[in-house]
Amino acid sequence: MANIEEDLKKVINVKKVVKAVKYLGRFALYRSSEDSTLLITSNFILNLNAEQAWEIQCALLVKTIGKWHTVRKGEPDEDNPVKQSEVDLYFKSVNDTGLNIIGFTDLYLRNVALYAENGGYVGVDRDYIEMVKNPVVRKSSDGAVIVASECHVLAPMKFKDNDYLRPLLF
Repeated sequence: MANIEEDLKKVINVKKVVKAVKYLGRFALYRSSEDSTLLITSNFILNLNAEQAWEIQCALLVKTIGKWHTVRKGEPDEDNPVKQSEVDLYFKSVNDTGLNIIGFTDLYLRNVALYAENGGYVGVDRDYIEMVKNPVVRKSSDGAVIVASECHVLAPMKFKDNDYLRPLLF
């Protein structure tokens, strides 16, 4: 399993990740194991290998791992330590046994990638989905999160049944 996770983590586009983090403005890097670091934001949690974590740490000028940071011009401001409950959210999401694969529709509404599931739609920010190369996308049983490529957690944008979109998708 460790080799599969390591291979999946290699498909992260570091430049897109740094851009998204700078846009969001608040993030934390948390070392979850010797060779794995979580990048936590309000909209996604990515599982990074050591090389990716180092690249992102350098690009964002982070001196301390395990604390929240706010991006400003120059060095980011340090804040509170990462809470165990924030780390547990990641592991709860990727270990959810009720994850269902959802299919990409090849449609975008502005910057939202549309996925179809059970006659409804789930949207994911295009910039976030493009951070992971060719992701297999699954939705959690409660619909709260999207898990891409088994180890990255993204927040969905929700869409209800939409009669206008239905002819485009089915």
